[in-house]
Amino acid sequence: MDGKMNKVIADDLGISIKTVEAHRGKMMDKMGARSIADLVQAIMSYRQQKG
Repeated sequence: MDGKMNKVIADDLGISIKTVEAHRGKMMDKMGARSIADLVQAIMSYRQQKG
């Protein structure tokens, strides 16, 4: 959630862009997010509640 592009994440982790996209999609499904903006909003809300 640091705003990195899929290509940068893939390069950092040594995996393919398709793998990053698949993991991001699964995470969005689990969080019930329809878009990256929804996901970011959920995470920001969680961080505010946490501390």
